[in-house]
Amino acid sequence: MTQAQLKSGALIEELTPSLIKGELLINEMDVHRIIREAKRIPERYQGLSIEGLARITLGQIEDGCELCERALSLAPNDPVSLCNYTIALRNKGLHLKQNELLAAAVNSLNPKILYDIVANATYWADIRTLNRALPMLIAMNLPSSVDLHEGLDTIKYYEKHEWRVDDMTSIGKLMMVISDKHRLRLAASQMLDINSELNALVIEVKTEDPVFISMLNDELTNEILAAGLANSECVGYFEAGDF
Repeated sequence: MTQAQLKSGALIEELTPSLIKGELLINEMDVHRIIREAKRIPERYQGLSIEGLARITLGQIEDGCELCERALSLAPNDPVSLCNYTIALRNKGLHLKQNELLAAAVNSLNPKILYDIVANATYWADIRTLNRALPMLIAMNLPSSVDLHEGLDTIKYYEKHEWRVDDMTSIGKLMMVISDKHRLRLAASQMLDINSELNALVIEVKTEDPVFISMLNDELTNEILAAGLANSECVGYFEAGDF
């Protein structure tokens, strides 16, 4: 590993807790130091990526995203740049942009990128993307994981209930749009087989406000009705989740 790679890794490590939390957890002066050091990294895409991530932690979302996307234009197959960027987007509530980036990388042969695509597709019940990415990941004979098991279980279920695929995927997309609109910080998701006639996608929101959860579910109900899914065997709802 080169000195530049070690420096990049150390700077990303400083930013990682803030990227995961979606909040600035280090001193702002340290972030500006990271930006200065990132600009001196010889590999331009690495420096752009780190500076972009740092600016996102400062709340400079537009500038940060522009820098991260310039980095990806220089190194589109770099898993570190892509995956750190999508983590930052998710934890800032920018779920549509995160999903767009991962969906565009669905033909990647990089296992880290494919792993994140599978985890994201499973989270949002995007069955068709899951069907494309998961077989490629399995073919790489990687160690088993919770996300791989959940992805496999999801595919197996919908192989037996193929008529529900479009509706469940639509429910997931509606929930993603609402999550993006309100910049929701999300916890886990799960698909529940409530009974033989009803599937539910449940997404946990990091909040303790029951009124806010009720408002989200009212909005989701209206969107489900507007999408013509009133009689669907698939539903979705938000609930409060752990911080």
